Amino acid sequence: QSAVTRLVGLAQAPLSAAVPLARRVPAVREAVAVQVPPQHRGIPVVTRRFVRLAHALGLAVHVWAADDAATWKRVLGAGADGIITDHPTTARSWLAPRGPWH
Repeated sequence: QSAVTRLVGLAQAPLSAAVPLARRVPAVREAVAVQVPPQHRGIPVVTRRFVRLAHALGLAVHVWAADDAATWKRVLGAGADGIITDHPTTARSWLAPRGPWH
């Protein structure tokens, strides 16, 4: 199981239980960020709970292949720290009026 898959599963548990378990995963202990898709096989990856767990572990959350306004709104609303997109000009136009996301 990948470290991200474990984090997605652990994000369903209370932080008090999830953080100690996540810290046992070597890749989590060595990381400074997770770079994840918004969803995988129809299952949301970037949720408020996932971001909260990542942040509790000291990890930034970067979302890749976030290519439309609905996805940007959802993942940034969940607390993601950054997005990677194939449409930077459109993303910048959408993000600029919303604050420091440019």
